[in-house]
Formats: sequence, C-alpha cells, structure tokens
Amino acid sequence: MKKEEWIRPYIKQNARLFVLVVCLGAVTIFSAAFLMFTSGFLISKAATRPENILLIYVPIVAVRTFGIARSVSRYAERLVGHHIILKIVSDMRVRLYNMLEPGALMLRSRFRTGDMLGILAEDIEHLQDAFLKTVFPAISALLLYAVSIIALGFFSWPFAALMAIYLFVLVVLFPVVSLLVTKAKNTRLKSGRNALYSRLTDAVLGVSDWMFSGRQHSFVESYEKEENAWFEIEQKRQRFTRWRDFAAQCLVAGLILLMLFWTAGQNADGELARTMIAAFVLVIFPLTEAFLPLSDALTEVPGYQDSVRRMNKTAPQTETARIAPAVEKLDLNDVTLRFDHVAFSYDDSSQVLNQFSFTLRQGEKMALLGRSGSGKSTSLALIEGALAPDFGKVTLNGMETASLDDQIAEAVSVLNQKPHLFDTSILNNIRLGNGQASDEDVRRAARQVQLHDY
Repeated sequence: MKKEEWIRPYIKQNARLFVLVVCLGAVTIFSAAFLMFTSGFLISKAATRPENILLIYVPIVAVRTFGIARSVSRYAERLVGHHIILKIVSDMRVRLYNMLEPGALMLRSRFRTGDMLGILAEDIEHLQDAFLKTVFPAISALLLYAVSIIALGFFSWPFAALMAIYLFVLVVLFPVVSLLVTKAKNTRLKSGRNALYSRLTDAVLGVSDWMFSGRQHSFVESYEKEENAWFEIEQKRQRFTRWRDFAAQCLVAGLILLMLFWTAGQNADGELARTMIAAFVLVIFPLTEAFLPLSDALTEVPGYQDSVRRMNKTAPQTETARIAPAVEKLDLNDVTLRFDHVAFSYDDSSQVLNQFSFTLRQGEKMALLGRSGSGKSTSLALIEGALAPDFGKVTLNGMETASLDDQIAEAVSVLNQKPHLFDTSILNNIRLGNGQASDEDVRRAARQVQLHDY
C-alpha cells in the first residue's frame, strides 16, 4: 500500500503562500540587518559632529524605515504563516479521521488508548512545527546566507570567500553535527514520551484494576523509574545543547573580531570610511540570530519523521478491513474454526503471531493461555474478523472471518474481561447475576471477592 505523505503535498498545494512567507521572513531579517547597519553608521557619523543635521538626515530616515519595516514584515510573516499552518493542520485532522473512521471497530484491537490520543493530539500538532520552526526559518536563513556573501563580495571577494567558509560552519556544519549527535536521543525522547503518555492514559482508565490488585504503589514506582530514565536522556541532550550553543557564541565572537580586523585594515588602506566600521560590525548580530536557530531546527527532523511514521501506521490496517462480504451462507449447525499458519504484526518491529495454527471443531473446548502481549486478544480479533492476518488464513468452515461481515456475529460471541457498569446502584449491578438475590446476598457476594470495602 502506498504510504501517506504529510509534508510534500501541502508544500505543493500552498506553494505561493509558502514563497510569500519565506520572502516576508527574509525581508524581516534584512530589515533587522539594515537597521543595525544604518544605526552603526548613524552613531559613527553623529560622533564626528557634522556641521548640519541634514548630513545625517538620510540615515535617520533609514533607521526609522527599517525599524518599521522589520515590525510590519514580522507581523505579516506570522499572520500568513500561522494562517497556512492552521489550514494545513485542520486538513491533516480531517485526513486522519477519514483514515481511522472506516476501521473504527478494530481500533481498540490495533492501538492502545494512549497511542491513539498521542497520534490525534501530539503528532498532528508536532507536524506544524515542521513548517514554523524548520522549513520557513531554514529557507530564509539559507537565502540570507547567499545574499550576505554576494553583498560582501562587492567590497572584497577574498574576504567574502573567507566569510562564506566561516559562516558555512555556523549555517551547515553545526546543524548537521547536532543532528547526528542528537538524532538517537531525540528519537528515544519522543518514543519515551509517547510510551509514558500511553502508559499513564491506560493507567488512568484502569485505575480501578490497580486499586483492586493492591499494586498501585508498584505502578507509581515503575512509572517514576521510566520517567527518571527519560529525564536522564533529556539532561544529556540539554548538556550537549548548552555546549553547542557556547561553541556557536564563541564562533560569533570570532566573527566579530574578524570583521573588526578586516574593516580596520580597509580603513587603513583608504578603502573604507571609518564611519562604516561600526555599521559592518553591528550587522553581524541580526545575521547570526537568524543562523543560530538552525541547529535546533534540524535536530527536530527525526521527531517529525517519527510522527509521520506513527500517523502512517493508522492507514494500512483500514484497507484490510474493506474486503467484500462472502456470498456463501455460513452453516451454523456445524462450524469449524481454523488457524492456518497465521502471522500478524501491528508494525514492522513487533510480530505478535508467527506460523500459528490450530483447529477447533463444533462442541470442542480450548483454552488459549499466555503472558500479556503474546497474542491472545489479537487471536480473538482475528476470529471476530476485526483484523486480517498478514499471512495465512483464519476461517470458519473454509470462509475467511474478515470476509463474513454480518454473519460473524451469528457464529462468534465474546465475553470481554472488562465488564460494563450500568447507571444504577452497585447493588443492582451485582444483582444482575441473580435477579432474586436479596441485599444481604449481594453484600455476602461482595465480601467473598473482597469488594465490600470499596
């Protein structure tokens, strides 16, 4: 089955608006850069005590112009960018719902409740950061990098080449190294966060089971142990991030010294006015502010890939449920259930059943035992036709259970381990087992199963 795409189609669909957002982001950065450039020139020029205010009138107007342009373009960029993202996320939610809805009856068999909540909430929301925090800033920064080197080349191509190599470390090398170093940690952090989210959700929904079993303290201890392990990985990543940011700031400091050295030399050679020294130095700050976030932006890519993978995992099984119903009528007087070399897995890394075979004939009884996760509930879902095997066949009288549609309810009945409580008193719920039981009979039964204190 062809995998769903969650990034590229939206870029193609909103290409013009994407270009507009990138351009507005570039205008914002350029406005900030020219604001610092003209401010540095204005301060230096004013320090020479010009005879007439008109001699510095143009830079004064330029400072006001670039200051206003930076705020306006930033607002417009955020407005258009968030408009696109909200539109995309809305469409993603509809797509995901349409993928899940046809197989809604089997979702409980395929996913834990916490997994589904994580996909519907966290993963969809996480993908919006792929645009806001990675795609838009990265393209704007790369555009700024190219324009800055070209602009510097008009003053000195050798120095522009040197700055291109120097900035390449900040723009490309640092983000790539950050990605390689933190890729495994970020993947483990995201999967660990999803696992904790799923476990906590399941525990909240099954809090009564923990209370009745008397193991609530052991659950809290095991949960806190997993959470502490997750925090340790997060702390290691934060330590690397702090050292990386420190190295990046040292690189920026070196860049400032390099610019000071070059401008001073240019001034000494008569190639550059002394009032331009501060302008060239100050312009570095807004430029590097656009380059520094690239490292964090690129390290989030594995997280986006994991979100896409989890969302794609919801799609394939919905297709297996769309099997045409059988034409032949099932003979309920003599039913034979057969598992023929059945294999089934919920994803590529977890095979629940492998070459599983048995035959159960009319009137026979069989108990299927195993630890949690060994495939008992999965086998039941295969018998019900809620799931279709990856390999092999599950049949009733030779007809695959996934194709029996409404007939399966006539041949298979299920008594779930989780009972349903009706909206009435606990006495009445227990009395369902014997409608003639007195209140004292109900209390006696509750004491026998140690439920009376609850």
